[in-house]
Amino acid sequence: MCADTEARELAESQLDAPIAHRPRDKAAPFGNAGSAASLSFLLFALGAMVPLLPYGVLPAHSALLGSIGLSLAALLAIGARAAAVTYLAGRLFGSVIR
Repeated sequence: MCADTEARELAESQLDAPIAHRPRDKAAPFGNAGSAASLSFLLFALGAMVPLLPYGVLPAHSALLGSIGLSLAALLAIGARAAAVTYLAGRLFGSVIR
């Protein structure tokens, strides 16, 4: 008996079903690697555009200050939302630091 057959029999005995006949999930519970990579790329590209936006709408002499201001505002907004979600999750699960 080869190792592959032994491994298959052990797995079938642990899973209570033949491996060849187990239904395959069409979608993983948390998506797949391709969609995660696509979303990551999209969000990264959107975040990279934030400091560049003022250069498209403001005059050249004030675009740098606009870029700094918009970047700081975006970082503050994202940080505040992350802090709020973390705080609410802590309250929900009863693990708030006092």
